[in-house]
Amino acid sequence: MLKQLWHAIKSGLSFRHKLLALVIVPLILLTCTVIYFIASWSTHYTHEHLFSKVNADLHIASNEFRRIQERKQTQLKLLAAGVQFVEALKFEETVELSRQLKQLCDTGEFDFLNLLSPTGTQRLTSDGWVAWDMPPSVLTEKFLETSLYALPSNALSGIEIYSRETWSMQERVSSDDVVFPLIDTPRSSPTTRVTEDRAMIIRVLQRVVDVNNQTIAILEGGKLLNRNFKIVDEIRDLVYVEGSLLEGSWGTVTVFLDDVRISTNV
Repeated sequence: MLKQLWHAIKSGLSFRHKLLALVIVPLILLTCTVIYFIASWSTHYTHEHLFSKVNADLHIASNEFRRIQERKQTQLKLLAAGVQFVEALKFEETVELSRQLKQLCDTGEFDFLNLLSPTGTQRLTSDGWVAWDMPPSVLTEKFLETSLYALPSNALSGIEIYSRETWSMQERVSSDDVVFPLIDTPRSSPTTRVTEDRAMIIRVLQRVVDVNNQTIAILEGGKLLNRNFKIVDEIRDLVYVEGSLLEGSWGTVTVFLDDVRISTNV
């Protein structure tokens, strides 16, 4: 059919028009081909660029979380290695030990800080040792089951999710810090819950050893991510450095627990 149509066009055209068609038609085909390849390349390049940018931003955020964990490990390591702290622990000077724990918490680096027995079954209070159960988790199991020499700096850290029952056992953590009312938003997961009462915690476990390199206690520290605007601001300042956004734009960072924003600078 196309062949017949072409012959019909040829028979109805003058010689001049035929020459003009021989010039214009290839140009039109070439132009369409160039536009197609440019559009395909542009789409591919834009996708690759955006993909690389997202990967880089996530890498920066991941490194920042890792850096925060390392910093908190260092702080507990320094406390555990302090001569005054180890001596107070040796003679069970509960008032002095509680003072040092409170002092570190008051700096804002930790939302809770516990001194536990070597097995994690007791916790030191101002009234002495009381029965205690460490939150069951992969981090807890790995820390208790790993030999002393297999842990770098005798410490482990990670991000854990605490239920209301777990975080409410920490005196310095209140419901005002953790609980969020759930607001129905587009694309959110269906739920019958009206509040989010779980806590996302950066948790650090540090062994305290004596001069014989024997474990005599465990330090457990936690930093709450719920409503932690300092951390999201720090990540934003790293990801969106000056000049990286269009004029009048600003970067935002959000920490999600499932699909719930628990900390954001949106």
